[in-house]
Amino acid sequence: MAEKNAVDTNARKSKWKTGYGIQCAAPGCDSYQGTCDLPFRAFPKTEERCRLWVQFMRRQDFLGKSVKELSKKKLCNLHFEDSQFMNSKDRRSKLMPSAIPTLFNVPNPPKLIETKRKAPADRRPPAKKLCLESSPPLPSPPHPPSPPSEKTHFQSKIQSLQKANDMLRKRAERAQKKKKSPSKRCQRETAINLVSKFLTGFTLQFFISQIMLSATKKKGHRYSEELKTFSLSIFHASPKAYRLFRKVFALPCVSTLKGRDCMFLNVHIQ
Repeated sequence: MAEKNAVDTNARKSKWKTGYGIQCAAPGCDSYQGTCDLPFRAFPKTEERCRLWVQFMRRQDFLGKSVKELSKKKLCNLHFEDSQFMNSKDRRSKLMPSAIPTLFNVPNPPKLIETKRKAPADRRPPAKKLCLESSPPLPSPPHPPSPPSEKTHFQSKIQSLQKANDMLRKRAERAQKKKKSPSKRCQRETAINLVSKFLTGFTLQFFISQIMLSATKKKGHRYSEELKTFSLSIFHASPKAYRLFRKVFALPCVSTLKGRDCMFLNVHIQ
């Protein structure tokens, strides 16, 4: 009976050693899932990443296997760098979606993903050597600003005088242009003097009123009683003719003729 119990225990031990759990697929790794306290990671489910894992493992016998066959294989945590975990401080956390195993005991191991940072260069300035024999020279006092020379002073004065001369010349040209071109008032006076030599009576007054009304806006027109009477007589004779005259001459509108200003006028149409 004792011999039978011993055989059973030996068989259990042999099963445990020879892979009671899944063995790590890395070459030269003796880790078994269940015998050690290391988490095991399954192969990825995509063909491209499976090929990368096999390439980094340097397992030639895994090259022809499919994703389904490789899904039964696993790798322990010893073959992943800290940067490949979601939490780099906790190696039991999940792997990154793009995690790749790089730590293998093979003749031509893959390059590590993590690179050690170089030590910072010494940026301190070099220490100055004390020279006891000769003391450093004293800094020279700042030179006072030199006064402006007479030449530059005269040049600035000449420039200012030239600018003033140009301004006076432009003003004189404007004044000469104004003298040459007579004002509108003078033009109206000359026109009235010229018309008064050839016309008399109401005809002269009509042309004078037209000259004076041309200098004001339509809303500012003020008509004499004689002009209103003359306009009203034309309107009673032919409204169409009156509208035609209003396009040529400055005459009151129809509403002005019919208003209160013309109610007291005695119009006699001959």
